[in-house]
Amino acid sequence: SFSAISSHDSNAECSGTEVTWEVTFHALARQNFWQAVTESSISDAVENLASYLSEPILFTEKTTIQTTASPDSLAKQWFEFVWRSGGGLPLPLPPFALSKNGYERILIPPFLRERVLDIKDTQECSDIIYTVDNPSLAQLHTHLGRVRLQSSSDGSVDMIWEVSVRPLRNRESFARAFIQTVVRILARNFKSHVEQPGETVNVYAPRGTGKEKGPLFRVAKDSWVGGVMDAHRKDERSVSEQAKDLFRPWRWGFDDDERNLSWGIGEITMGEEK
Repeated sequence: SFSAISSHDSNAECSGTEVTWEVTFHALARQNFWQAVTESSISDAVENLASYLSEPILFTEKTTIQTTASPDSLAKQWFEFVWRSGGGLPLPLPPFALSKNGYERILIPPFLRERVLDIKDTQECSDIIYTVDNPSLAQLHTHLGRVRLQSSSDGSVDMIWEVSVRPLRNRESFARAFIQTVVRILARNFKSHVEQPGETVNVYAPRGTGKEKGPLFRVAKDSWVGGVMDAHRKDERSVSEQAKDLFRPWRWGFDDDERNLSWGIGEITMGEEK
């Protein structure tokens, strides 16, 4: 037989909650085995609950886009290029719309179901707020994102992309790497899409062999491959330094300048303040 009692007690001194889980059972055989199974199961359950209730981690990236378009016009372009068309990510299929307005979509793979919650336009900025309905496929408990497009004092538009997530237990390192890589790729591709529409990157044989005969083929600059090839073309590092990145694909197409991105703790603020 088996019975269990769980209770919690708010502790004002530490601003937290103390959980007490008591279990009583009688085993006909293998007492030590079932005791170990019970201890392990309860320990896992409590630690999973703690990760689910923890403060979310918050990723922020700021991208400046040189354009004369208004924030609401850019928001429409973002929705069409990034949300509906996939934003140049290296996926075998474009996103599949699950609703008539295109607000709900599924990415195949990894079969993530994403949904736009709201699109807000004001004189100062436009916000696109979205979520993931099955975040566990990305090793997350919760996922909330916001893309804010706001006019800058120099006439350009700043795109501030925020993602607030609660990773599954022991999955924070993966979540950080995955989110940062995907958002940086999409932000870079969208910037190219707006600033250099229709631009392509020439692809040549290794070491420029046969370059005089022309490129082997061309790829869109606002795609992942185009961004990687364009960055490689401009890379002035030594061959040995470039070779190190062969084993770090999450760095392909990016330099070491990370001043416009940050990680912190907290929710995305949904108030009216801009």
